[in-house]
Amino acid sequence: MDLGCYPLHWVRALTGEEPLVTSAVATLNPLGADMSMDAALLFPSGVTARVSSSMIAGTLLNASFDIVGTEGSVHVDNMVFPSRGHSIREVNRGIESWLTVRGNETYDHQLDAVVRGLASGEPLLTEGDDSLGNMTAIDAIYAAAGIERAVD
Repeated sequence: MDLGCYPLHWVRALTGEEPLVTSAVATLNPLGADMSMDAALLFPSGVTARVSSSMIAGTLLNASFDIVGTEGSVHVDNMVFPSRGHSIREVNRGIESWLTVRGNETYDHQLDAVVRGLASGEPLLTEGDDSLGNMTAIDAIYAAAGIERAVD
């Protein structure tokens, strides 16, 4: 529910669909909180995804996102803090290109969106149905990993 909610949201936003969780494996701390999670997802369009996150001590920070298609691939390195170094590698029909994007940190963009939403009264892109969709998928990942959660 901490680090894993971001890549889960990324794949949901990319596909515009809600996933079926086909498998999940977790590592829990002594109190039962998830320290790592790896989940396989299947979307109605046939797209498959793997979402992983880890807060295990000594684990190297890896905030990357990979898309692999029939004609190429995209690898985004460090989506969370792009201002601290990042790259985008695109391979399209065997031709490789590298990009970087200038801008603020991800959290700056999030805060800016909240301030604009509060000022205008318009809903944010990540509230309402989107938040419920992410939590529904998170619940399904926990269930697939065999983690029972209390529901009040």
